[in-house]
Amino acid sequence: MNKISAFIITKNEAARIERAINSVKNIADEVIVVDSESTDETVAIAESLGAKVIVKPWLGYVGQKSFAEDLCKNDWILNIDADEELSKELQDEIEYIFASQNQDRYLAYQIKLLIMHRNDIRPRIFAPYNKCTRLYNKKFASFANTINSTTHDSVVFNKDVDFANKIYTLNEAAYHYSGTSIEQLVAKANFYSSEQAKDLIKQGKKPSNIRIATEMIWWFFKAFFIRRYFVFGFNGFVDSMIFAFARFLRLAKLRESSLLCHPATRSRDLKKQFVIQDPVAGPQDDNIV
Repeated sequence: MNKISAFIITKNEAARIERAINSVKNIADEVIVVDSESTDETVAIAESLGAKVIVKPWLGYVGQKSFAEDLCKNDWILNIDADEELSKELQDEIEYIFASQNQDRYLAYQIKLLIMHRNDIRPRIFAPYNKCTRLYNKKFASFANTINSTTHDSVVFNKDVDFANKIYTLNEAAYHYSGTSIEQLVAKANFYSSEQAKDLIKQGKKPSNIRIATEMIWWFFKAFFIRRYFVFGFNGFVDSMIFAFARFLRLAKLRESSLLCHPATRSRDLKKQFVIQDPVAGPQDDNIV
């Protein structure tokens, strides 16, 4: 078996975790699931498929993935999210690289994540995709190197590593499935926008009212036309609207937090006994849906 450790972070992913694990368990000699206190059957399903499951309270996207990295016994790590699946062709490509012992020619490998609408059974022509570093040697790179963000989780090389010409984009693709339902997408948008707002507060960002007012228009245009969500038809229109609303929410929540901290408004808002409640948590990726 290849000396690869695959890890997945989860929260209430009973409907999708089996597909994700099955796509990596034949090319990795260990599969680790770090679960942030799911209330469904996620843990039971993962364990039944042979995965090692560790329950860890939510640390943020970067924190949760950094924690998972530390649990991996191998230097080579493969990370996918619970809403993703390696195609059989991609599994074969990775298997060939490691079987021929050519993996160390590079320090990391990028994977093309083809977007699949939740109702699709095969990729669409001209479907949008993202390229992400998901297979990497932890001696040289890590999620833990991400700075100034708990939400934009990405593999970052160590400062002393010269990675020029050391990243290879794999030919075959993985699939990223959109949310399980509109309700789930909206819940994710609410949670993720809150997490992003916290990052923006730490960075001292203060968007103008004009920026907030136009944010949703711009991001709908970007999602539907530039990122080609129009290939999903009206379903793509709906998902683009939800994504654009999430981008608007992060700035609206940032503005709200700034107003609550402003001396001129603090006493007025305290009189209203306004309480910000934590949204429903659930680790996902940073794709549109």
